[in-house]
Amino acid sequence: MNDELQQIRLVGQELGELSKAQPSLEVQPRLAACLSNLANALGSLGRRNEALVLAKGAIEIYRAAVQKEPGRFGEELAGSLNNLANRLSELGRRSEALAPAQEAVALYRALAQENPNAFKPNLARSLNNLANRLSELGRRSEALAPAQEAVELNRALARQNPDAFQSDLAMSLNNLAALLSELGRRAEALAPAQKAVELRRALARQNPDAFQPALAMSLNNLAALLSELGRRAEALAPAQKAVELRRALARQNPDAFQPALAMSLNNLANRLSELGRRSEALAPAQEAVELYRALARQNPDAFQPDLASALNNLAIGLSELGRRSEALAPAQEAVELRRALARQNPDAFQPALAMSLNNLANRLSELGRRSEALAPAQEAVELYRALARQNPDAFQPYLAGALNNLANRLSELGRRSEALAPAQEAVELRRALARQNPDAFQPALAMSLNNLANRLSELGRRSEALAPAQEAVELYRPLARQNPDAFRPDLARSFGAMSQVLAGLGRHSEAAAALAEGIDALQSQFARLPEAFAPLMETLVQLYQEAAQTAGIEPDETLLKHVKEVFDRLEKPSS
Repeated sequence: MNDELQQIRLVGQELGELSKAQPSLEVQPRLAACLSNLANALGSLGRRNEALVLAKGAIEIYRAAVQKEPGRFGEELAGSLNNLANRLSELGRRSEALAPAQEAVALYRALAQENPNAFKPNLARSLNNLANRLSELGRRSEALAPAQEAVELNRALARQNPDAFQSDLAMSLNNLAALLSELGRRAEALAPAQKAVELRRALARQNPDAFQPALAMSLNNLAALLSELGRRAEALAPAQKAVELRRALARQNPDAFQPALAMSLNNLANRLSELGRRSEALAPAQEAVELYRALARQNPDAFQPDLASALNNLAIGLSELGRRSEALAPAQEAVELRRALARQNPDAFQPALAMSLNNLANRLSELGRRSEALAPAQEAVELYRALARQNPDAFQPYLAGALNNLANRLSELGRRSEALAPAQEAVELRRALARQNPDAFQPALAMSLNNLANRLSELGRRSEALAPAQEAVELYRPLARQNPDAFRPDLARSFGAMSQVLAGLGRHSEAAAALAEGIDALQSQFARLPEAFAPLMETLVQLYQEAAQTAGIEPDETLLKHVKEVFDRLEKPSS
């Protein structure tokens, strides 16, 4: 921050001197350079509106200079156009940011053809910038080519001069990884994401002030990618480190680094939740919402998308803790925000809207408002189906999740015949995904198999229901051994689903045994988070007692004793 303030003071002094000089072809470009430098410094301090005015002023001067003398000032104009694109993007004016980014690439490409050694670095940076601007607009397929070209250019430059270009290479690798992930090409994204962290970690050791912000960004991206690949335990450490770095940066310069801190807090909350550490996940989720809400009040265009994402995550976190009434308001607000954004820019925001609609449907269902839950569930499927047609790799996993939810919503309304088709389609999609990437998609496949078993059982097709119910249990068993906090509740639900199928087939002793295993699997989580898991545990216990009675066997009183103790604590909280 001190560097930026010093720069502002120096540029201010130079501007004062230039303002006294007579306008000329030599003075005016110097004035434009000062404006551009000052815009960059103010942007680094989070003073984005002021930065935009100065960036526009610089471009006006450079354009006039280029018109007067066409062979000069092309480089300066290109640099200012890049600067303008960044300033517009920071303010949420993403559609406006594309044209200057494209013009900058065209200018630098022409300059690099004449003098490759001098202008290839600038071309690479502007290609990176263009890729980011296209991605923000939802035009991710178009963004891939400039992102890849930037990596190729920077890789060649870094081979010749590592000290000068490793930072640029790390930036382009980070961008490429993020883009590949957005396109559903997650396995390909891992290598560039890891290399970006490696390079930036080395740079940050040499110069922490200059490179810690970039390292935090790469750690954040790596954590998200590892999670998408099913490597959830590995994802936690980089997520935690990113928050640590960004919290320190935000203390020094809140305007510049609070948005990044909020992003990392959201990411950390997601990583903790995935590991079953739901109580720990709530605080960073709440803090992210508070930070984004304050930022969105100051600059709605820039931060409303992030606020919607944080609200969505908070709603899920509250629901997982059993605080379902509290979860509804943030889920509704997220849908409202994303619907407005999707009206303005469908390509960029329809995926996020679909995600929030799914979330809202789940929250309404949990509160018993099942008729209201159906419409958002259906809309989510429609949106994801259209997106998956355009980009199957990126959106088929989300379509499968939405189909699973729709099947549940239809079933809750007694529309059981209609519920079967989406349940079957979800299993088909997730089975194909799990073949390609078991770590990432086996948990989701198990969930869909459970759902399919329930739907078949409801239709009286219990013999057909047994196989998916058993397969779900067998998938969850190793997952629960590897990560008990995250998957034991799912294993318990699977035992419950399988027991219902077995009971329907008259195999009551086996049903009781399955329920006993389910109760045992849920015990530790129920003791730790009784409010969250009380409804599931109550259902399992009731079914267990009924199955044991029907089978003519005695229930395991030791097992039930521990459960009763937790329920007693719930009913009589300590003062």
